[in-house]
Amino acid sequence: MFVLMLALLFGLRYDKFKKRVVSSGYFLWLTIGYGVGLLLTYLGLYLMDIHGQPALLFIVPCTLGWRPAITVKQILVGIQDLLDTPNPGDPAHTDGYHLFIQDVVEYKKRVKLQSKQYPPIV
Repeated sequence: MFVLMLALLFGLRYDKFKKRVVSSGYFLWLTIGYGVGLLLTYLGLYLMDIHGQPALLFIVPCTLGWRPAITVKQILVGIQDLLDTPNPGDPAHTDGYHLFIQDVVEYKKRVKLQSKQYPPIV
């Protein structure tokens, strides 16, 4: 459930960042898919007397597969776009925000240093 809520919030933030209207953005369709999946989950729980996690069977496919126009490539490009172009109007981390606003070159240098200091575990 937590991951699905992150997907919904990511869609909302991305739509706001790209200044999209509700009908042409991701958030509306993700929310509709989530709602349909939730209804199917409760229906499955009621009809089949399931005890467990049917959310994986109903909510996840409905949320992620509701709008077939969204491809994995589009999701990855959207994430990369948010990482490449931070939104100074909505800072999540104040120290990084102030550095980004005052000195972009120093900001990029620190980001590279952080990425070398904490490499991904794969």
